[in-house]
Amino acid sequence: MSTASLSQVDSVVLLKPRPKTHPSVNLVLLPLLPTPSPRDPLPSEIWARILRHTMEPEPDARTAWEGQAARLRLVRVCKSFKEVMLPLLYSRPHLPTYEHFVLLCERILDADRKWDNLRRIAYSTPGRWVNSLDLTLCSHLTPAQNLKFDRLISQVFPVVPFLALLILHSTVDLTRQAMQSLGDSQAIRSLKDLRGIHVPPHGYFHQSEALTSLLRSCANLRHLELLGSGLDADAELPDPEVVYSPPQITLPQLHSMSILHTPFSPVLHALSRAELPSLRALTISIYVDAEGSDATRFLEAHGENLTTLTLAPAQTWPPTTTQIPTNVLVICPNLRYLSLPTTPVSLALTPPAEPSKLTILSVPRPNMEFLRDVIEPLLPSLREIRVREVRYLKRAMGVGAAGAGSSAVMLDWRRRLARRRVAVLDALGKDGP
Repeated sequence: MSTASLSQVDSVVLLKPRPKTHPSVNLVLLPLLPTPSPRDPLPSEIWARILRHTMEPEPDARTAWEGQAARLRLVRVCKSFKEVMLPLLYSRPHLPTYEHFVLLCERILDADRKWDNLRRIAYSTPGRWVNSLDLTLCSHLTPAQNLKFDRLISQVFPVVPFLALLILHSTVDLTRQAMQSLGDSQAIRSLKDLRGIHVPPHGYFHQSEALTSLLRSCANLRHLELLGSGLDADAELPDPEVVYSPPQITLPQLHSMSILHTPFSPVLHALSRAELPSLRALTISIYVDAEGSDATRFLEAHGENLTTLTLAPAQTWPPTTTQIPTNVLVICPNLRYLSLPTTPVSLALTPPAEPSKLTILSVPRPNMEFLRDVIEPLLPSLREIRVREVRYLKRAMGVGAAGAGSSAVMLDWRRRLARRRVAVLDALGKDGP
């Protein structure tokens, strides 16, 4: 018995039902469905949107390095992918070590030297692709590395005109040369987020003047983070009679700000008199024991418009627990969110003239004195309390375990505030055991 066979001649499929007995019989096999037309290639803009999802930040250094290697492999897929991926890679470069930062700077500077005036775009590539520089992993540099870092960063700022985010490590200081280079560059107009800036102590007026001048040039800045070195009780405090009065600073778009471990600084003194009409969120370390602290002056000057206030732990030696100003509800009447560094047993807050609008309160640990003296009489609009360091114990742990320690106090808070419909959340965000 013969079997049918297929053959293809000039894209026509022929069916031979009996190739041995009737070799001359050929039937044309007609397709049941029409032949699909070739699809048009996706535009580069669509590919850019698809591949941009691969640029999401990873949670840790290991996955970040693996993700960067995977993105580099995408560059080698084809020429179209290379044209799309290179701007994305340079827009947010991953710099795990100081050596990678040096290689990036040398690559940008070398390309800028080769850029000619015949091109239609005034700014060189890949410098104009860079949108953010996260240098938090470039930390604890040697003196030679610090010198080279300052030279490279001062040369790179003028050739990255669209830089929007700059993050530094607290151990790396921007010198006067680097701050002047950033202030005179085109990048100062696009800079919106500036973090990890070390604030000079109160005696370094030349560095303070350079930083003040830099901040005065950041007209489009939306977030600012300033880091100090804390307060040493044995150190000499600045003379309150000495007034630092530089030209006025105006930051109309500054929405959030962090001032950590900076009790005294000419820069903070200048920001206390600055125009910050859009400031709504503030994270600050308050030094209550330091008389005339610039941090306290800043809070008093700009507290009226704040809706979110986080009081960070103050870095002092010897340590102190007085880190909460007693008039915080008075100088910040429009607060909706307040986070406290400690939960003091005896805290006599000054009652505000009008009922407080605070709806969310965050504390590290609960105690009944704080509930009796602060929460119940002074916070009528409170709707949520977040306890950061205590968790509800599971019922399987037993009644004795749940009724001891901070967990028992938190259960008392939950029971007494339930009549006011105030949720008491633990460190995991749960409303109960």
